[in-house]
Amino acid sequence: MNTLFFLNGACGTGKTTVAKALAKLDVPNLNIHHFDSIGVPKEKEILEKYGNGENWQRLKTAEWVKKVQPELLEHNVILDIQTRPLFIEEACHNLNIKSYEIILFHCTKGTRKNRLETRQQPDLANEKMEDWSQYLKKEHESRRCIIIDNSYLSVDETTSILREIIINERKK
Repeated sequence: MNTLFFLNGACGTGKTTVAKALAKLDVPNLNIHHFDSIGVPKEKEILEKYGNGENWQRLKTAEWVKKVQPELLEHNVILDIQTRPLFIEEACHNLNIKSYEIILFHCTKGTRKNRLETRQQPDLANEKMEDWSQYLKKEHESRRCIIIDNSYLSVDETTSILREIIINERKK
């Protein structure tokens, strides 16, 4: 049985970077998707169309899970995402996906700030993002999800950890 892996976490935690590094390793039987490829609308548009960011996030999470579900027949799938774990659980439940794993990427505020500055998005290194990061950590801890704190790990080290998680999941 194939597994849907969610790489979740706040901006700057390394989800996309590690997913791209993993893709270069050519791990067999693995497809990788990036939630942000749908584009994130401006806050004004989200409010006008969806009422609030939470509604947008819930809807888009469900859309992505539905989109990748057919791939699970032949491949493991990674979805690099930034959402509430509750929305992941709801989407998987509604589509009767039983084999999924939520993995939180987490790092210190300073590490995230450095990463966001390096990728020229220093405006995202703010208290709102820190609050979001801490919220996600608490939510994932309460669900006993895998948490990879890569504050002091290289991209290669984090990629190796993720690769091992995927390989070990296949052995179950």
